[in-house]
Amino acid sequence: MADSGNSNNQELPKEMKGGVEPDQLSSKYLKESITGEYNASIQYERYSEIAVSEGYPNISLLYKALAKAERIHINNHQNALKESFIPASSPFESGPTFENLTRSIAGEEYEYKKMYPEFRKLIKSESSNQQNSVAMLSMKWAMDVEKTHSRLLKLAHKALQKSEDIDLSNIYVCRICGNLEVSSTQPTSYCPICGHDASFYEPVKSTTGIQEPIDFLDNFHLQGGEIIRQITFGMNDGVVSIFALLAGVAGAGQPPHIILITLLAATVAGALSMAAGEYISNKSESDYYNHEISQERLEIKLIPEIEKEEVRKIYRNKGFSGNLLEQVVDKITENEDLWAREMVIDELGVTELEHKSGLKSAIVIFFAFVVGACFPVLPYLTLLKSSLDSMTIFYIATFVTVVGLFLSGAMKKFVTGVNWFKSGFEMLVVGACAYAISYLIGSFIPF
Repeated sequence: MADSGNSNNQELPKEMKGGVEPDQLSSKYLKESITGEYNASIQYERYSEIAVSEGYPNISLLYKALAKAERIHINNHQNALKESFIPASSPFESGPTFENLTRSIAGEEYEYKKMYPEFRKLIKSESSNQQNSVAMLSMKWAMDVEKTHSRLLKLAHKALQKSEDIDLSNIYVCRICGNLEVSSTQPTSYCPICGHDASFYEPVKSTTGIQEPIDFLDNFHLQGGEIIRQITFGMNDGVVSIFALLAGVAGAGQPPHIILITLLAATVAGALSMAAGEYISNKSESDYYNHEISQERLEIKLIPEIEKEEVRKIYRNKGFSGNLLEQVVDKITENEDLWAREMVIDELGVTELEHKSGLKSAIVIFFAFVVGACFPVLPYLTLLKSSLDSMTIFYIATFVTVVGLFLSGAMKKFVTGVNWFKSGFEMLVVGACAYAISYLIGSFIPF
């Protein structure tokens, strides 16, 4: 947004100077923002005409793109406002392009350095409700985009100081947040402001040979697993790590009671470590999922038509078309909760099945690790008081663990779907390698 009239030195509202804050600050400041963006779009259209008349077609194109971006901000602010509002136009100064650029830079810097941050701060301090959250999101997008606008205007200003036009190819504007990308071809990366994919960039100047990306994904893709995965890999970790430790300690010539104490301590420590890691990981995934659901709900409020288009695009890529596609889209978007969940599941690759109880997952991992560790530990636990010598107990523990390795590897069939014998044999080879290396290292350690 640029300044309007003589607003380069405009003052902040009295509420920002310590006065009484009125109710519904979000509505008040959204209306002020809409008015400013509206006048900026008119101002930039005029500046575009002046630039082209002075022989600077690229600067003219830049102003045209800026005007389009400001109209996107207006639409977002209007959606956040949730009421009809017609902004009033204000007179503004115009002159040669060099002066217009100077004036525009000052206006953009005021918006993202002072006005929008203060508006968002005051709205946040008022109360926590959905309208305020949507207003803050709309203003954040506008604020961040204004930084890009300021940077491009400064490049144009610097070029004009040399009596040159700015070096541009084509300019693309993000239809969701108004971000501008200077590129000779269709952008392929996600929008850095709103995070949506490159298909939402459209050229300000027509280009040829543009292909819209087929993939529709946002920045993050989160994968998880089910209980069978936790049990299987928990057991694998338990049996391999404790088996390798057994080989190392036995290779060092330690007596059976020292080996048993070492294995028990390692079992408890390893199980607790894996359980804690699973709990933290699961909680982080759950927090991420909940955050994305909240974000999608805000975007549904802020840009409902764009979000509906995203649903349409997702299901079109799945093979739906015609009336069936529209029926699916209408059915999903008539329920906001379903709409938000579908967006997170299909757009981000996140599924609700992954977000079960973190404590439950941690307990499963803990006991799965302990079960795997039992193969090398139990022979020592049961035979420690027997008359068998140390090496005999070691050989028995090794045999039992080899069987355990094969069984835990064969269990991976339920996760990977590969042949159970092949999977078991692979695990046996991995365990044997770890066993041999640990035994050799232990044999070189004096005691």
